[in-house]
Amino acid sequence: MTLLVTAVARNHVFHASDQLVTYGHAGLVVEHDRRANKTIVIVGSDCWLVLGYTGVAYLDGRPTDQFIAEAVSGVADLSHGGVLMRGRGQSLWIHFEEIGRRIVESVDAAFRRLPPAAQKHKLILIGSGLQFTKPTWRHIIFQVEFNKKKWDSVGDPGRRPSWNSFALNVAGDVHKPIIKRARERIKAEGAESPERMRSIMVDAVRETGAASKLVGENVISVILAPEQSEIGIYFHLSDIGPAIEPPSADPDRILPPPAVYTPFVLLPSAVHCPSIASGGVSRADGLALIFHGPSSTVGGGFVHSYDREPQPGVRRGRPKRAVAAIREVGSAWTRRCTCWRRG
Repeated sequence: MTLLVTAVARNHVFHASDQLVTYGHAGLVVEHDRRANKTIVIVGSDCWLVLGYTGVAYLDGRPTDQFIAEAVSGVADLSHGGVLMRGRGQSLWIHFEEIGRRIVESVDAAFRRLPPAAQKHKLILIGSGLQFTKPTWRHIIFQVEFNKKKWDSVGDPGRRPSWNSFALNVAGDVHKPIIKRARERIKAEGAESPERMRSIMVDAVRETGAASKLVGENVISVILAPEQSEIGIYFHLSDIGPAIEPPSADPDRILPPPAVYTPFVLLPSAVHCPSIASGGVSRADGLALIFHGPSSTVGGGFVHSYDREPQPGVRRGRPKRAVAAIREVGSAWTRRCTCWRRG
């Protein structure tokens, strides 16, 4: 379980999630991974999106976020962390509907391959984004749920909001009073400032984490700003940790201090995998990924892989792959959308 908070307002997109993965055993909640990534940013040909998952944490023996990133990017193995650069002629330049089709068809096929006992649990994806339509951009906010019977989605793909409106959605271990306060704070003080809105969403995750065994207090958050060609990646480290592991124990290898856990970021010519990074800027495809953290006293910067926890009961190592079919199904992703709650 987790808490995901996703939103779109004016010309910005926002997302915040914790890092904790748990499972039930003998009626108890057991911590499995306190550094899990649940967030995926996608830059498409006609949209910028960010999404996250809650529920089933592994598909085909891989972390669910990794499975989704592989399905969208077409890269067979994204388990190594760091940055993967695409070769000439391999650019990923796909539109919103194709992104949705790849996600839904691949995840649904993998969900059906789960053991019957695992299919009793749901997998929920929520996300938001901006689609660059004319005469004005469209706000996208969606939710897709997979269960043992079917998959279904809700959303508002045709939303063309007034300048001062926003849309916000949550999923996971939702404490309604906390989310209600967050909505009220956004309406009162957050709509004018992207940074303030992101901060309010982070506070909601942190407050929930302090009250729930199912939600962690370390928070990864994102701001997408297409007009500035910027993706902001933020990490809040709680007092109870876990701390960010250093990239090297070698005293002769001086590196900037690690400051940020990063999500998946799928760009046309590069894939940024979940990693640890120093604060700073990485540039690709004419846009900037800005990692927000303490400034370095060394100079330069880095993005470095870290070990992700395997599925419970499985030793570390590369799992055997099961191919997830991506079938042509027309525009099911768009057809099955209905109206979603607005801010």
